[in-house]
Amino acid sequence: TSLSPGHDPAAGAGKPVVWRASYEVTRAIPHVQGLPLCAHFARPETPRVILDLHPGVVGPELLRVVDASTSIWTGRTEPLRFGAGVCVVTHLTYRVTHKRTELVLEVLDSSTETRGPAMMTRMLATMLPKVCSTTTARCAGGNLICRTQLELKLPFPRWFPLPRRRIETVGPPILEKQIAKDLSVLLNGYAAVYAVEAGVAATGPRGLLAELLDSVDSL
Repeated sequence: TSLSPGHDPAAGAGKPVVWRASYEVTRAIPHVQGLPLCAHFARPETPRVILDLHPGVVGPELLRVVDASTSIWTGRTEPLRFGAGVCVVTHLTYRVTHKRTELVLEVLDSSTETRGPAMMTRMLATMLPKVCSTTTARCAGGNLICRTQLELKLPFPRWFPLPRRRIETVGPPILEKQIAKDLSVLLNGYAAVYAVEAGVAATGPRGLLAELLDSVDSL
């Protein structure tokens, strides 16, 4: 089966449609005795923790260490299913820059894998977006502030049945809503990890002894 001449992706596309959106979320994270938030955030494990918690990243793997504060990671998105057996997975390469109170997660490269009937995947492949994304997590006192800036450049085939203006306006609000959801999940997850790990540190051998002595003094 082949596409009709009027629906041939090889016929070319017009100027890409660009969707841009950004969102910032601030979460006050209660101090846990024994390990301040900034000290917890400064640990070398933080890039792995953030990538594992980010709902937009699946299966993060460390590719290489560039220097003391920079590393390169790979990951992928959850499969996006369109029906008719068509599935799309985007593979991503990230640069992570981690300093004491800030982490920057930047998409360096992306490639897309499509699965399903050949005719559908060929057509879909002509419409897949190029992704530019930067997420910053910053520790400020007892607050963790996360901000994502996302840009998608979508090819716009001349044969596409919807008006270009409609496509341009419908996208950014959808992206912003998804960013807000992802950042909330990320911050909730980090707050839970911090509470558990800082709590364990606070009730280690010395902390536990101090609690026992306080209990004895109160008798």
